[in-house]
Amino acid sequence: MCRQSSSGEYNADVNIGLRTLVLLFLGISAFLSAQEVRFIDLSNIQQRTTLRFPPVPQTDCKPGESCVGGGVGGGSVGDGAPDPRDPHALGIAIDRVTPTGITRDPFEADLRILNTGLVPIDVPVSPHLTDLQPSAELQPFPYLSLALVVRFGLPDDMQAAGLGWVELYGSAEHEETILRLQPGQWVRVKAMVKLHSWPSKPMDVQL
Repeated sequence: MCRQSSSGEYNADVNIGLRTLVLLFLGISAFLSAQEVRFIDLSNIQQRTTLRFPPVPQTDCKPGESCVGGGVGGGSVGDGAPDPRDPHALGIAIDRVTPTGITRDPFEADLRILNTGLVPIDVPVSPHLTDLQPSAELQPFPYLSLALVVRFGLPDDMQAAGLGWVELYGSAEHEETILRLQPGQWVRVKAMVKLHSWPSKPMDVQL
């Protein structure tokens, strides 16, 4: 309630009210921009990743010399922005695993792919790589892939290391397989993760 007993008191009350409105507006804006835009359930599907036309190695090797090169080239992009000036940043969060007593059997994991940066970012969202391959054998086949990696272990015990992952794919030729995430948006993924390495003995570890 604003009282006008003095100009100073009236102004103070108005300033408090305006500050409250500004904070409320900022809170609503953050809530609206932070949202889940897609849910991908990989837990009950068999991903198709076999390529029909594997790349053919180069055959221009000279007689009597070792043949080095050919095949497939690749690269990787980190899941964050090491330079603070880079507005692009991608984060992966683990919300839940079931069961918590992890064994060599696949376990269910709820993951989130988050745009933690300041600008939109494109992420692949298709579970199947095979479906994206072009029909012609010699046609170029560029595609995106994103591995969601689950690591566990102890900082001071290398024997406690474990590693598992699931992968998503996308191609510009199939627009529905690439999703543009705005800042604050995320994709939720549920998947069965199989560990490819595990501790040599039972122990409590950190995911």
